[in-house]
Amino acid sequence: TSNEVFQINQWEIIKIITGGQWKENCYLVKHLPTREMVIIDPGGDAGVIIEAVNYHNAIINCILLTHAHHDHIGAVKELCETFPINCYLQKLDARLLRLAPVYAARFAGTMVAVPDKVHLYGDMPVIPLGNCLIAAIPTPGHTPGSVCYFFRDFLFTGDTLLFEHIGRTDLPGGSVQEITQSISRLLTMSNGEMTLFPGHGRSWSMTEAKAWWQHVCVCPPEYDSFEK
Repeated sequence: TSNEVFQINQWEIIKIITGGQWKENCYLVKHLPTREMVIIDPGGDAGVIIEAVNYHNAIINCILLTHAHHDHIGAVKELCETFPINCYLQKLDARLLRLAPVYAARFAGTMVAVPDKVHLYGDMPVIPLGNCLIAAIPTPGHTPGSVCYFFRDFLFTGDTLLFEHIGRTDLPGGSVQEITQSISRLLTMSNGEMTLFPGHGRSWSMTEAKAWWQHVCVCPPEYDSFEK
């Protein structure tokens, strides 16, 4: 497959770009010793994601959503029907999830089916994967229920923090003040080196992100293109 694959310690991270013009990053995160896997933000192209799961010979644990915009949830329903798995979303994005088909029709001219097997959480249940416990860090601002998923050596930042950009705050439920506070908190979390995998565009390191943030935190540039 032509998907980008990263290996970090005992983990393999497969990046699948979904949704045509939206260029949304879906990630398959596999613990190599146990073959356990989670799917993060399956935005569309369910068939491609299913093929990749089978190709990488994985045992799927669950789907984790960083937020409920249509370009991040488009394949959830089909994946939950194909594999007997749960899907988790922070409950403050429940309304956005219900409205996803409306936004998909309006912004993308596409059909999105609202998944019916989504577990809405306040505090995320503890999800063990391989030798790691996955933590959900609340990072409101792009949407009210946006979260980042933390795995010891890497972090999935959804549309909160992208390469040298913050997520859009001009959509319903967005707040530039909240997203700025969320990112400032997020970047003080770790002193060590860590890879950040965003919802669109390229990955980068915690060190790069901290250095960039020091320069721009007063007025950070918002992500507004599908090409970066």
